[in-house]
Amino acid sequence: MWKIFFTYSDKSKLTVKHKGCITFEQALKYHIRYGLIADAAVFQQYPKKDNAAVSLEEKLKEIWNAEEIGTTYDDFMKSMSAEAFRKALDELKEKITRKEKHA
Repeated sequence: MWKIFFTYSDKSKLTVKHKGCITFEQALKYHIRYGLIADAAVFQQYPKKDNAAVSLEEKLKEIWNAEEIGTTYDDFMKSMSAEAFRKALDELKEKITRKEKHA
């Protein structure tokens, strides 16, 4: 099981949790949906005793596969306007879905 804890400037909090290990698609989706506007986004894989908490951005960088995606995480984030970001995310989802179907 894993959880992501988001904290915002107004002191509100949001927690997302799921069974198993986080996938690239999940990490990117929650980073875009909730993390980009959060003051903090902390990823925790369970059990805690075996896994240190890390920022969601660090977790995303860890599982980012530049060869599969065609760009590095840093270059991807630098190049994004809101509209371009949504379009690129859709293209990434499509790429991942195609790869999973062929695997």
